[in-house]
Amino acid sequence: MGQHQAQIKSNLMTTLKNLESHLTTLKDSPFQTQALAMVATGLFKATKGQQTPQLVARSLYQNIHTLVLAEQEVLTPSLLADLSSLKALARPQSLWQALGLLTNANMWLGH
Repeated sequence: MGQHQAQIKSNLMTTLKNLESHLTTLKDSPFQTQALAMVATGLFKATKGQQTPQLVARSLYQNIHTLVLAEQEVLTPSLLADLSSLKALARPQSLWQALGLLTNANMWLGH
Protein backbone atom coordinates (compact mmCIF):
# COMPACT_ATOMS: atom_id res chain seq x y z
CA MET A 1 0.00 0.00 0.00
CA GLY A 2 1.41 3.35 -1.03
CA GLN A 3 1.71 6.37 1.19
CA HIS A 4 -1.25 8.03 -0.54
CA GLN A 5 -3.46 4.94 -0.01
CA ALA A 6 -2.38 4.76 3.64
CA GLN A 7 -3.39 8.41 4.12
CA ILE A 8 -6.78 7.77 2.50
CA LYS A 9 -7.30 4.70 4.69
CA SER A 10 -6.39 6.71 7.80
CA ASN A 11 -8.83 9.47 6.82
CA LEU A 12 -11.52 6.88 6.10
CA MET A 13 -11.09 5.23 9.51
CA THR A 14 -11.33 8.61 11.24
CA THR A 15 -14.45 9.53 9.25
CA LEU A 16 -16.08 6.17 10.00
CA LYS A 17 -15.38 6.51 13.73
CA ASN A 18 -16.90 10.02 13.66
CA LEU A 19 -19.91 8.75 11.71
CA GLU A 20 -20.38 5.92 14.18
CA SER A 21 -20.26 8.26 17.18
CA HIS A 22 -22.72 10.69 15.55
CA LEU A 23 -25.11 7.85 14.70
CA THR A 24 -25.12 6.61 18.30
CA THR A 25 -26.43 10.00 19.45
CA LEU A 26 -29.62 9.59 17.36
CA LYS A 27 -32.79 8.19 18.84
CA ASP A 28 -33.15 4.43 18.55
CA SER A 29 -34.73 3.77 15.15
CA PRO A 30 -34.49 1.37 12.21
CA PHE A 31 -32.37 3.98 10.41
CA GLN A 32 -29.87 4.14 13.26
CA THR A 33 -29.65 0.33 13.56
CA GLN A 34 -29.13 -0.22 9.83
CA ALA A 35 -26.71 2.69 9.43
CA LEU A 36 -24.59 1.48 12.36
CA ALA A 37 -24.51 -2.00 10.82
CA MET A 38 -23.34 -0.48 7.51
CA VAL A 39 -20.60 1.49 9.26
CA ALA A 40 -19.49 -1.65 11.13
CA THR A 41 -19.32 -3.54 7.82
CA GLY A 42 -17.32 -0.68 6.29
CA LEU A 43 -14.89 -0.64 9.21
CA PHE A 44 -14.43 -4.42 8.92
CA LYS A 45 -13.85 -4.34 5.16
CA ALA A 46 -11.42 -1.42 5.39
CA THR A 47 -9.50 -2.94 8.33
CA LYS A 48 -9.18 -6.36 6.70
CA GLY A 49 -8.27 -4.91 3.32
CA GLN A 50 -11.18 -6.64 1.58
CA GLN A 51 -11.89 -3.49 -0.43
CA THR A 52 -9.99 -0.34 -1.24
CA PRO A 53 -10.68 2.65 1.02
CA GLN A 54 -12.24 4.51 -1.91
CA LEU A 55 -14.65 1.67 -2.61
CA VAL A 56 -15.63 1.36 1.06
CA ALA A 57 -16.30 5.13 1.18
CA ARG A 58 -18.26 5.00 -2.07
CA SER A 59 -20.34 2.03 -0.90
CA LEU A 60 -21.14 3.60 2.46
CA TYR A 61 -21.99 6.96 0.93
CA GLN A 62 -24.36 5.37 -1.57
CA ASN A 63 -25.93 2.91 0.90
CA ILE A 64 -26.51 5.47 3.65
CA HIS A 65 -28.13 7.88 1.20
CA THR A 66 -30.36 5.06 -0.04
CA LEU A 67 -31.32 4.34 3.57
CA VAL A 68 -32.03 8.03 4.23
CA LEU A 69 -34.44 8.07 1.28
CA ALA A 70 -36.09 4.79 2.27
CA GLU A 71 -36.57 5.76 5.92
CA GLN A 72 -37.30 9.44 5.14
CA GLU A 73 -34.74 10.42 7.75
CA VAL A 74 -33.62 14.02 8.31
CA LEU A 75 -29.87 14.16 8.89
CA THR A 76 -28.14 16.31 11.47
CA PRO A 77 -25.43 18.76 10.37
CA SER A 78 -22.73 16.53 11.89
CA LEU A 79 -23.96 13.52 9.88
CA LEU A 80 -24.07 15.64 6.73
CA ALA A 81 -20.47 16.71 7.35
CA ASP A 82 -19.42 13.08 7.80
CA LEU A 83 -21.18 12.08 4.59
CA SER A 84 -19.51 14.90 2.68
CA SER A 85 -16.15 13.62 3.99
CA LEU A 86 -17.07 10.16 2.69
CA LYS A 87 -17.97 11.66 -0.67
CA ALA A 88 -14.57 13.38 -0.88
CA LEU A 89 -12.77 10.12 0.01
CA ALA A 90 -14.81 8.17 -2.53
CA ARG A 91 -13.71 10.33 -5.46
CA PRO A 92 -11.23 8.61 -7.74
CA GLN A 93 -7.79 10.23 -7.75
CA SER A 94 -7.00 9.34 -11.36
CA LEU A 95 -8.61 8.30 -14.60
CA TRP A 96 -7.53 4.68 -14.07
CA GLN A 97 -9.19 4.55 -10.66
CA ALA A 98 -12.38 5.94 -12.19
CA LEU A 99 -12.36 3.27 -14.89
CA GLY A 100 -11.69 0.59 -12.28
CA LEU A 101 -14.66 1.74 -10.21
CA LEU A 102 -16.95 1.46 -13.23
CA THR A 103 -16.25 -2.25 -13.51
CA ASN A 104 -16.79 -3.03 -9.82
CA ALA A 105 -20.37 -3.89 -8.85
CA ASN A 106 -19.82 -5.19 -5.28
CA MET A 107 -21.56 -2.54 -3.20
CA TRP A 108 -22.63 -4.94 -0.36
CA LEU A 109 -26.03 -3.40 0.32
CA GLY A 110 -27.83 -5.31 3.04
CA HIS A 111 -24.82 -7.15 4.42
